[in-house]
Amino acid sequence: MIYEYRVYVAAPGRMPEIAARFREKTMTMFAKHKFRVVGFFEPAVGDTSELHYILEWDDMAHMEKTWAGFRKDPEWVEIRRQTEANGAIVSTVKNQVWRLADYSPKPRAS
Repeated sequence: MIYEYRVYVAAPGRMPEIAARFREKTMTMFAKHKFRVVGFFEPAVGDTSELHYILEWDDMAHMEKTWAGFRKDPEWVEIRRQTEANGAIVSTVKNQVWRLADYSPKPRAS
């Protein structure tokens, strides 16, 4: 099991649009492609132009295959075209792939 940690930094003033796209469109697409979402997190203090989230994968091959299918899905391509008609809403995407340390408590089953 691996975990993908992603951070989206909003283009100036565009954080509400990122949240709306996730709430109204992306979550449906994630379900369609069977993404396993651990959680989404918004800063409570400090820089509020970031969205953080964690995904769970069986392994790197599972992650790469699922993302590839998602990115080329015509429905997602159209969603992205529509939501970015006035320019990109995300200025930077950062991600890391994590594995549990041997001393870590195991995550609870969903």
